[in-house]
Amino acid sequence: MRTQSRPAVDHLVATVTPIDRAGALAHLRRSRGGAETRRPKEINHIVRIIKVNSQPYTVINGKDFAVYRWFAPGQHGPLFIQVAGRTALTRDDLPSDDWVVIPGRDRGHRLATAWRKPWFDYRLDATRKLAFLGGSTDGSYYLALRYLARRFGLALSETELAAKSGDFATGADLPSPHIWGSADDGALSPAKLVTLDVLSYWDQDDAARIFAA
Repeated sequence: MRTQSRPAVDHLVATVTPIDRAGALAHLRRSRGGAETRRPKEINHIVRIIKVNSQPYTVINGKDFAVYRWFAPGQHGPLFIQVAGRTALTRDDLPSDDWVVIPGRDRGHRLATAWRKPWFDYRLDATRKLAFLGGSTDGSYYLALRYLARRFGLALSETELAAKSGDFATGADLPSPHIWGSADDGALSPAKLVTLDVLSYWDQDDAARIFAA
């Protein structure tokens, strides 16, 4: 069975909200002491969000970006980001070698959608925690539940998966809560990223209880 090695980017592209980039970027440069020269690469790799006039921005490897999506669950740092700026974001700008970067353009700005590949590597024998991100929180749970069903060979219809994902997204008590996690978007969208940590000793019966609850 063929599995996805990366998230469905078509469903993850956020609508760009008008932002006063010129004013905000000037503010960012002033906050960095007006320095335009690039610092050593290992220092520039600190990645975090800065709010300017309530709008999210970031500086990555000395480059300024408006932020459209930013998911950083727990202590893991950002796993999925979408940014736009005057200069292109590249893999070399990011703090580790496991990032995938897909470039694009939006209204004349350089857009980049980037994620850490191991978190979105949906192999059916994965032995690590995985992340799922849809266009909505429902969609994120749907992707996680579909992966779980495929991994353990559970025959569930699209309707059943959609109904269960809707229940989970609306705050229902999650079965086996220790395997689930979620993270809000630190930028603009209301969607949550969902994490799933399948236990190594789980079998089909354990997975089936998720859907029977």
